[in-house]
Amino acid sequence: MKDIMTILQFLAKFAAKKAGKEVQRDAAGGDDPFAIDKPALSFLDPIKGLNGAEAAADEVVSKLQEAGVDPKKINYGKIVGDIEKGVLKDEIPLDKVKDSVFEAERTRINLETTDPAPSVEPPTPDAKKQPSPEKPTPPSKDQGSEGTDPGLSGASTDADEDLENASPENKKFMDDLMKPGGVEDILMKKPQDMTEDEVRQIMVARTDAKTEDERQQLFKAEKGFFDHFFGSEPAPPDAAGRTMEPKPIRPIPEKPAVPSAGDGQPLKLSLKRIGSNVLLDAKGNGLTSAVKRLQGGINLLGSAAPQLKEDGDFGPKTRTGLRQAAAKLGAPNVEEGLALGRFNDFVKSGGKEGFGGLAKETEKNFSTLFRDPVKSARRPEDRAEVVTLQETLNDLGGKEIEPLKLDGDIGPKTTDAFSQLAATLGPERLTKKFGEFLGFI
Repeated sequence: MKDIMTILQFLAKFAAKKAGKEVQRDAAGGDDPFAIDKPALSFLDPIKGLNGAEAAADEVVSKLQEAGVDPKKINYGKIVGDIEKGVLKDEIPLDKVKDSVFEAERTRINLETTDPAPSVEPPTPDAKKQPSPEKPTPPSKDQGSEGTDPGLSGASTDADEDLENASPENKKFMDDLMKPGGVEDILMKKPQDMTEDEVRQIMVARTDAKTEDERQQLFKAEKGFFDHFFGSEPAPPDAAGRTMEPKPIRPIPEKPAVPSAGDGQPLKLSLKRIGSNVLLDAKGNGLTSAVKRLQGGINLLGSAAPQLKEDGDFGPKTRTGLRQAAAKLGAPNVEEGLALGRFNDFVKSGGKEGFGGLAKETEKNFSTLFRDPVKSARRPEDRAEVVTLQETLNDLGGKEIEPLKLDGDIGPKTTDAFSQLAATLGPERLTKKFGEFLGFI
C-alpha cells in the first residue's frame, strides 16, 4: 500500500491546495437527478451525474449484500451504467431504477449460482434483410446473413487448422499477437476492474515512461483507480492535524478481470479471430502484404488506435495498435477495417493497372460480410456491397459523373466512374467514403 499512499497523498494535497485558492462551484449547474451534491475538491471537477450514479449503485450493492448475494459476483460497473441509463436517458425516477437494477442483478447472480456452467447454444440471428436498390442495408457488426459468422471476406476456421503446419513467420506473428501485454493490457481495462497489484504496475511503468504522453496516459489510469475506490476528496486530518490513512469507499477487486474486446468477447478470442483472418489474407500475397493492409485498415477506422506506418512490419506499434483497436471495437469491426485495407490496396494499384477487376475485388473483399459465402446473391441488386459502392460514387461524383443506376451490377459505367473519382479524389478518400456508406466507419 506504500505506493498507493504516495499517490493518494499527492492527490489530496493538490486538491486541498486548489480548494483553498478557488471558490467551489456547482459542477452541474442544475437540478441533480440523483439528489446528490458533492463539492468539487479534485483538480478535475467531478461530473455530478456520474457521482450520483455511483452513490446510488453503492446503495444497490449494499442491498444485494444484505440479501445474501456473494459480493464477488456483483457487477458494479454494470449497475452504475444501468442506473445512469434509467435516470438520465429513460428519465425513470431514481427509486424505481434502483429497485429494478437490484432485482435484475439478483436474478442474474441467482441464475449463475444455480447453474454455474450452463450449456450455451450460439444464438441464431435473423436472416439479414437484403437491401433495396434505393438504400442498401449496412452489414451486421456481429454476424453475417443466414446465421453464419463470416469473419473477414470468406474467412473460416481453415487458418486456425492450418496454424499447426504454418511457416515459422506465420507462427511468430500469432505468437507475438497472442502473448499477454502486461501494462498494455491493464490500460485497456476500466478503472473499476483493476486490482491493487495492477495499479502498482502502472505506477512503476509511469516512473519508467519515456515520453510525456505515455506518462499522462498512465497517470490518468492511476487517478481513475484512486478516484473510484478512494474518492476524489482529500483525506480528513486526525486530531493532531495529520492526514489520516485513506480507506477504500468500495471493495477493490482481488482477482484480475479478463480483458474484453469491444464486442463483449474475451480479448484473447477476438485477437485469435483477427489473427486467423490476417493469415488467410497472407495465403495469396504473403504476410508482409497482409500486415500492410491490416495497418491501412486500422488507420481507416480512425481514432481506434494511433495512426500506423503502413510498412508491413508487425512490430510493437502495430501490435499495440491492433490490440487497442480490438479492445475498443471488437473483432467484427477490425475485420471490416481489414476488408477496407485490402480494397484500398486494390485502388492504389489500380491507378497503374486499371480497374477491370473492380467487380471481383468488391465482392471478394466485402460479400461475406453481408451473406453466406456458400451462397451467391440471387439477383444483382442483392449485392449490398456493390449497391453501396454505386451509391458512394453518386455521392462523391455530384455533377461530375452521370448518376449510376443502383442495380448491383458493375458494368462499364460504374467502372469508368470509379476510375475517374479514384484519380481525382485519391484512394484513401474514396475508400473511406465507401466505408462510411457501408457503416464500417
